[in-house]
Amino acid sequence: LARSFKDLVCRWKTMEGFVVERKAGWDCHGLPVEREVEKMLGLHTLAEVEAFGASKFNNLCEESVWGFEGEWEKVTKRMGFWLDMKKRYATLDQEYMESEWWALKQLWDKGLLKRGYKVLPYSPKTGCTYSNRDVSEGYRLVTDLTCYVRFPLSKNQDLGVGDKMANMLVWTSTPWTLPGNVLLAVNKSLPYVFVMLVGLKTEENEEESSKTKEFQVDQEYSHSGEVLVLAKARLGELQYHLSHSPSCRVEILKEVKGSDLLGFSYEPPLSGCYSPQSHQSNGLWKVVHGEFVNDSSGTGVVHVSPLYGEDDHKLCVQQELDFTLPYCQHVVGLDGCYHVDGRSNDSHHTPPRPLQGLDVTSEQTQKAVLQVLYDKNLLYRAQAVSHDYPFCWRNKSHRLLYYAMDSWFVAMGTPTVRSRMLTLNASQEVDFYPKSVKHGRFGSWLKETKDWCLSRKRTWGCPLPVWECIKENGGCGELHCVGSRDHLKSLLVNTNGIDLDTADLHSTQVDALVLRCVACGNEKGSMCREKYVLDCWFDSGCAPFAQWHYPFAFKKDSPLQYNGSADGPVDFVAEGQDQCRGWFYSLLCLSTTLFDRPAYKKCLSLGLLLDKNGHKMSKSKGNGVDPWKHFNEEGSDALRWYLVGMCAPWADRRFDETKVRTANQKFFQMLHNVAKWWKTRWFELKDHELGDNKHRHLGEAGGAGLLDKWVLSRLALLVKNCNSNFNSYNFHLAVSDLEDFLNDDLSKTYLRLSRTHFQRKLGSNDSKEVVDLGLWATRKSCLCTLRTVLLVLCRLVAPVAPFLVDRLHRCLLATMDPESATDNHQLSVHLAPWPYFNEFEQFCNKKVETQVRLLRHFMQSGNAMHEQGTRPGRLPLSRAYCAAYTQGSVGEGCDKFETLLTEELANLLAFELNVMEIVVLKSQQEFESVLCTAQTSSLAPNMSRLQARFKENTNDVLQGLYKYMDQDYSPQDNPLGALNQRGNANGNSPLNENKEKKSKNQLKREKKEEARRRKKEDKNVELPMMTGSNAEEALMTIETKGSLQVQSGAAQYELLASDFVVSRVTSPNFMVSTHEFAGGSFTLDTGASFNPSMRQDPLQVLVKVQSLSSANMNGDCLSAQQWEVLLYKTQSNNPVPYLEQDPNNESLET
Repeated sequence: LARSFKDLVCRWKTMEGFVVERKAGWDCHGLPVEREVEKMLGLHTLAEVEAFGASKFNNLCEESVWGFEGEWEKVTKRMGFWLDMKKRYATLDQEYMESEWWALKQLWDKGLLKRGYKVLPYSPKTGCTYSNRDVSEGYRLVTDLTCYVRFPLSKNQDLGVGDKMANMLVWTSTPWTLPGNVLLAVNKSLPYVFVMLVGLKTEENEEESSKTKEFQVDQEYSHSGEVLVLAKARLGELQYHLSHSPSCRVEILKEVKGSDLLGFSYEPPLSGCYSPQSHQSNGLWKVVHGEFVNDSSGTGVVHVSPLYGEDDHKLCVQQELDFTLPYCQHVVGLDGCYHVDGRSNDSHHTPPRPLQGLDVTSEQTQKAVLQVLYDKNLLYRAQAVSHDYPFCWRNKSHRLLYYAMDSWFVAMGTPTVRSRMLTLNASQEVDFYPKSVKHGRFGSWLKETKDWCLSRKRTWGCPLPVWECIKENGGCGELHCVGSRDHLKSLLVNTNGIDLDTADLHSTQVDALVLRCVACGNEKGSMCREKYVLDCWFDSGCAPFAQWHYPFAFKKDSPLQYNGSADGPVDFVAEGQDQCRGWFYSLLCLSTTLFDRPAYKKCLSLGLLLDKNGHKMSKSKGNGVDPWKHFNEEGSDALRWYLVGMCAPWADRRFDETKVRTANQKFFQMLHNVAKWWKTRWFELKDHELGDNKHRHLGEAGGAGLLDKWVLSRLALLVKNCNSNFNSYNFHLAVSDLEDFLNDDLSKTYLRLSRTHFQRKLGSNDSKEVVDLGLWATRKSCLCTLRTVLLVLCRLVAPVAPFLVDRLHRCLLATMDPESATDNHQLSVHLAPWPYFNEFEQFCNKKVETQVRLLRHFMQSGNAMHEQGTRPGRLPLSRAYCAAYTQGSVGEGCDKFETLLTEELANLLAFELNVMEIVVLKSQQEFESVLCTAQTSSLAPNMSRLQARFKENTNDVLQGLYKYMDQDYSPQDNPLGALNQRGNANGNSPLNENKEKKSKNQLKREKKEEARRRKKEDKNVELPMMTGSNAEEALMTIETKGSLQVQSGAAQYELLASDFVVSRVTSPNFMVSTHEFAGGSFTLDTGASFNPSMRQDPLQVLVKVQSLSSANMNGDCLSAQQWEVLLYKTQSNNPVPYLEQDPNNESLET
């Protein structure tokens, strides 16, 4: 996905005339490569790698990197990613690593590269540290045991609760860190309470009853009379857990501020063999203030273990604790196990004996810690909690520990550097897509910028170029940073047989060199390099300048030398949205600290590629996509087109394999068919007929025909929209515009309507004297216009889908200028100039677009009538009436008319609708005159009204009415009466069935349901039309007198005007159908049925357009108008055959 967008922008900018360096780049260092080799060798830890041999291991890593080179180049070429693979750069290149050393030396000289203790994500299984960005990929939801623990406050201090024993109540989700506790943290601004538990067992009784028991999860171990200290906001949770015992309650002794608790000393719960009282003078085991403490969860009291949490470590540094004390040392070894007495270094301390040697990542260790707390009566409650926990992002089964280690870092968290990064990111020179990322996701990340730990305890990577003069080896303890190969040579004492000019800068050869200490002059091997390699994100952040071997490959006395991306900010970068914490961040970090400038000008943050169910693709889930499948079946053009066009670049995509084929059929097969049609028609023309116009230049294309003007105007609008969408990185909108233009404008409109110029095929005996030269001029104009359109279309499509349009572009240019066939700059679409709107602005024609839009609406209306079956088999029609007038103002008293439907458009409409003649109605009076001929007034009885008035005499009234009309009457003519009689004959009503078995309520419900059903049927009943010989006389009587007298037998009835329904229906010799068109939709209202047996009778079409104002006819507001289309049958009995347009446009022939 990212490579498609990167190549798209690079191709587009190349066509715009920019210099685009297409250097391929390889990220070669990092954990993925090491894991691949470790799997091959069966190694699991760093110790096993060192035992195998670091030199051999690094050689295998390099072989592994280049082992995928061939496959990578193959995919790159097949997908059309335009890169120079021969002039590529790799992060393992010696020149690249030397530039990284230069960058580190610059940071060293600025005082930003420092050594210190940092808490890092660490895997005891592999012995590797990770960056926080790596860890973000490996979080999993797990269920762990957590606990509420009592921390007894020392008795030799005034707690304000008398002689009662008080305990700080602490909740922790990592019980294994309790042996390393040195402080308790509260928030000085929060309220805290001292509470006493009343009505529970005494502590002595609890001890007697639980000596041989194991702790139970979700059970409180409370003692009557004990005092607990916790945040006031968390008191409700404590009361909730105690509510299961009705005899117990909580009594608040006093309320204090968190600041009142500061300085209280306590006894650590798992203090091992040391006496806590002897160390409290050193600031240990006291209550301190922590800004990160809140009362939204836990108890408002946090236990602090300085070596197993980032916030914990910072707090201990702020408290100026002495980290050389035993209790400030690690209680857990690098193997992830608790230290054991007599086996660990003296500077370390050990936990209680039952915990020694246990693996802290094991679930059994969690239970063991809680059991020790329970045995000491310090466990208040244990409960299982589901939470997110970090795992190794490569080996999902390895838990990570936040573990303090000696490391090297760049001081990015200082206020000066952080502020400068925010300023550069906010500059007008930097644009993010989408805009919200700049100050949102990425800006928020920058506000929380922390020191960047860039040292890794691994083997494969760029070595950290820092040497220390070891005191144990007779040195002075000074540190030195080497910034280049020449700098390394100046300190060299003994090469140990290594040629430094060609030496590999990886650690296996660099560590064998003997250097001289600049500070003390020691040349006896006291200088030892720090055994670290650099974070691979540092490799990536150096890419803009390190790929050019900056600054070593640049000469200061050559101002005209091209410096690539090392001269200034990168013009464009694109990666997934997760790179806001990765590559985008590392680029800005190094650009700020090294050059004090933005890292990039345009940054495209891409969305994720998901499967069709919305799940993230991964090998473990088996929902990945093989690109070669689509390369071989639909082609890379279709795959790229689908990926770019399915949604905005920054939106997440749900990949559906079936839609790749749809994209291929919808666009590329259509484009191929149009080009094939053009090629066939082009080579049908003879050379002597083409004359000098055959190779007419692109700028001279475009005939005088209305359709030619229209399609060029639409092309100009397409160029304008594509430029706007490309500049705003809305590539999906450009793809949509291109699809609409090809399918709707070019194929379904221009080519469909232009086919009248190509109905007659050229014969071998045709000559200029016989053939109408005007027709050939029209044909040539159409072909030249179409070639122009295809050429421009190829150039607009080229950045997205490079293959088919390049082939088509070459073929089209070859027909224009054969002499340039060997000139690649003119033949390849990717080296052609990008179309700009100012080049095509001359073709814009609003009036012509409005006319063709009107024509297309007429065509849609007429074709919709055919599809409704008003004229079976699309039989020809004799005449079509089209009204296209605009209403004038009331004061003018007349209608204004503008001839939008020209003679050329009328002929095209006639050909499309298969009619002989188009009659244009220029006023509303003309339209109403034709409409009156097609429709007459019709009289029908209002059955609901009649039945309401005459009830049981309704049939007698209808009989008398039909007799007056001189029309035969049958009971079926009374649909309402028939409905009333349904189901009543012989007592067969559904209500009478099994009546004796139903309750009264059930019968009542069924009766109501039957009434609702009949009422609904009554609304849908069709009224019988009066067709007798006296129907017209009856209509006139009702209109003049307002009533009508009818007689049935001896009874006489008076029918009022409200007893009838008067409507406009088709005359006996006509069939009328009405359509309303608004915004592309039709609704059909048929006024009379059509007899298919009358298919030989010619039909006429009447089309009316009522516009809202005269201005709308010249603008883009036609979608707001109502369209009425009427088809009616004439009295003529002469059949009209199918029509075919003659090329001479003078007559019609069968």
